[in-house]
Amino acid sequence: AADLAASDVDAHEARLLLRSLDLAVESELVAANSLGGKVNLAQLQEGLASQTFYKMQEGRYFVQLSLEEAEHLRASMHAMRT
Repeated sequence: AADLAASDVDAHEARLLLRSLDLAVESELVAANSLGGKVNLAQLQEGLASQTFYKMQEGRYFVQLSLEEAEHLRASMHAMRT
């Protein structure tokens, strides 16, 4: 297995990853704090695993749903649009 502590990823790639997770503001902060345009992979992984990035957002809440509950919720949300 690769040593994540010594691995870096390009700051642009880290920014794209965080944006895909709806963390646009956090992606800019991570990129701005990168050293030499690189982001430590172990720190990025730890931030995602511990949900540190999500703690930066006020008013965002998380719930755990079963797949069946999520399907019903999604259908309800689509029905409300029409």
